[in-house]
Amino acid sequence: MKKQLLTLTLFASVLAFGQAVSASEITQSVNKSNDVIAFNTVMAQSVVMYSMSWNAVSGAATYKVSIRDLKKDEKVVPLYDTKGQTSFGITQAGYWLKSNTDFRLWIGAYDKNGKMIATAEREVKTEKDNSSPTDTVIEWRGFKFVKVN
Repeated sequence: MKKQLLTLTLFASVLAFGQAVSASEITQSVNKSNDVIAFNTVMAQSVVMYSMSWNAVSGAATYKVSIRDLKKDEKVVPLYDTKGQTSFGITQAGYWLKSNTDFRLWIGAYDKNGKMIATAEREVKTEKDNSSPTDTVIEWRGFKFVKVN
């Protein structure tokens, strides 16, 4: 089975009257290649905003995204069609991710006939709210986008 790299970037803008991500919670950093997942936290208005973006897959006409809360074992974002976009504004689409929670992100790439040609998934944890604002980038090793026969 052929594998193709996919870089997924999660932007987490954490803004809540005096609450943001704890610096001690976000000091992990691994960057061994260009297939990286990054969480960015930035001060803004009192809302936590998340978005995802990824590299295009050759032959893909659209992408579908799903997000599952691992503790509750339920989908927070059901299968969402990005209409060919290589990004998904989770919060802008009306979905909310609880802080300090483990999630599984899933992306499927589909050709123009609607056939799934590749998938990728990654487990991430949203950051714990804290009273000291910070701007931080957290990086982990990315994951492979796996071709589907």
